[in-house]
Amino acid sequence: MKKQILTFSLALALMPAFADDISQNLSRLNAAKLLVDDGCQDILSVTDSQKENARTALSMLQNLEVNEDADNFEKIYFAVSAKAALLTQDYKKVISFWNQAEEKGDKAVSEELKYFAAVAYYESKDFEKTITLLADEKADSLNRVYYEQKSLLASAYVKSGNLAEASKVYELLLNNKHLSEAGALDYGRILYNQKNYKKAAQVVSGNKSQDALMILGGCALSEKKFAEAASIYANCSGTDVLYFRAYAEYKNGKYSDAGLNFDRYVIQADKNPRTIDACYLAVQSYLLAGDYKKAKISAEKYVEEAVSDSEKEKAVVLLSDIYIDTKETEKAETLLNKYAKQNKAYSDKCLYKLAVLQASSGKIKAASDSFAEVYKRFPVSIKAEESLYRSGEVYYLEGYYSEAAPKCRKYIETYAKGSYVDQAMYYEFDCLVKTKDTAKALLAGNRIVTQCSSSRYVDDVLEKLYELNYQREDYRSACEAAEKLFERKGRSDSALEKKIAFMKKILAGGNKELVRAELDYESAGGKNTVEGREKGTELAGLYVRDSESKEKGIKLAAELLLIQEKDVVNEREGAAANALILAEYFYEENRKAEAAEKYLKAAEYSRLNGDDEKAAFSLYTATECFVHLGKKGDANETAALLKQLYPESKYSTAVRSLLK
Repeated sequence: MKKQILTFSLALALMPAFADDISQNLSRLNAAKLLVDDGCQDILSVTDSQKENARTALSMLQNLEVNEDADNFEKIYFAVSAKAALLTQDYKKVISFWNQAEEKGDKAVSEELKYFAAVAYYESKDFEKTITLLADEKADSLNRVYYEQKSLLASAYVKSGNLAEASKVYELLLNNKHLSEAGALDYGRILYNQKNYKKAAQVVSGNKSQDALMILGGCALSEKKFAEAASIYANCSGTDVLYFRAYAEYKNGKYSDAGLNFDRYVIQADKNPRTIDACYLAVQSYLLAGDYKKAKISAEKYVEEAVSDSEKEKAVVLLSDIYIDTKETEKAETLLNKYAKQNKAYSDKCLYKLAVLQASSGKIKAASDSFAEVYKRFPVSIKAEESLYRSGEVYYLEGYYSEAAPKCRKYIETYAKGSYVDQAMYYEFDCLVKTKDTAKALLAGNRIVTQCSSSRYVDDVLEKLYELNYQREDYRSACEAAEKLFERKGRSDSALEKKIAFMKKILAGGNKELVRAELDYESAGGKNTVEGREKGTELAGLYVRDSESKEKGIKLAAELLLIQEKDVVNEREGAAANALILAEYFYEENRKAEAAEKYLKAAEYSRLNGDDEKAAFSLYTATECFVHLGKKGDANETAALLKQLYPESKYSTAVRSLLK
């Protein structure tokens, strides 16, 4: 206050007591100018003393007559008056002085006054007027005030939303090293929003303010320099920065730290969309850190905080998954059941997930019922069709075929052209096959072949249709199914081709038993395998019963015997049977010598096989052949062997009559 009084006294001393009115007015004006200029280098940063001087100056200029004729009197008067009003923050008065000066014309308007008016308009939030006054400013670029004006102009552009023009002015100030800290922050924000992160960081570098650090952190985050961003945010304070710090840590793989800071943000921040996002990211961070205990706590918080249906759904599903992963199945069921019972937009999805959980827990009936309930309660849900289908599928996959079939049938009847008709029709068919409901199975299978020829299940259906009809001895239907299957396989299945040939032979009037034996023989590998030779022996026995195929049977028996005799220990049963077939044939053909030879072999192989009856019969008949041939010695020797080996056999008694 002392300085203000001394300055005022000095100004009064400049007024001669004898001066006329004009000189007195000029003296008062100069005194007022001294007051407002004293120590005032920056009109945007004013001390209390300067404000007091400005109020004194305004008092001095009150009722002062403006001399239009005196050189620059008007310009000085309006400039001093406006500056004094500006220092006292009376922006309306500043604008009034500006308007008065403009009305008087160029003689009353100075560049200084224009700047003061621009500041007043700016502080009054009339940014367009500020821009109008300063946009065409051509002041000397070496003048400090010039850069103040440019800074104010740039800020006005920012406030009015004209960031392109603001950028031009800030760039000028930057290049001339007159960009203030406030201007640097504004320019940094503009560059950041333009995604020019590198330059934005350069503009605000060195500024340690919170705002500058936030811009630097945002630039590092946007450039995926997550470690750097986390380090920058660690030097910032405030609730909001916790989110960005946590996010940078999350992206940098520091999941435990990220989870902790996301949690801190949720606790400290007012509820907003970002807090919900932070809840979710906290859970994910802990999960990635392998800390299921904290993940569960955060997920429970997430469920509480979530408001929108979409967020609530995501939260409930996430928490239920954590419960499932931590083997807390009952908690997961309770949670899902709670929201499934509600009539929310996501209740159908909770009920569906509950059904899936029940199925995986082995609660098959409960799962099927829950799936069915989804369809019943939410028929227009995106999960409705799938759920009705799965109400049957869950039974089928667990082998409950009787329960699955009607569920599949209901789905098929409800969604004739549904997404799962293919599977449902097959499951129904297969259930009927497995429960031996053959008549319905055949109908269901034929529907699939007829209506869904492109189904991936058709081959299996045709194979089962062939087998079912074959078992029923409906060879015509079996053959039709087999032929369709053969065509679908590109006619490359030789085993199937043989089966078709077999059925066609039967349909053409062939002996069913004989045709089946032929097929079994070929299917088992013929004479090239042990099993094939066993089947071949049976076939040879069938052949020789029929006069038309008898020669074929003899030939087959001879071929098989040659092979079986090479390993007679392991194939003695077949060897014995084939030797006997040949012996009987030769006997009937009156080729007694050949017959005797084969009977002896049949006896030998039958004895190895433990078939005493056939062995005794073969020795007896061999004796008979020798008697017929007149080979008494061979006959006696063979008869003696028979009596020795099988003394209790009826053939031992009967052989005596042959030797008389």
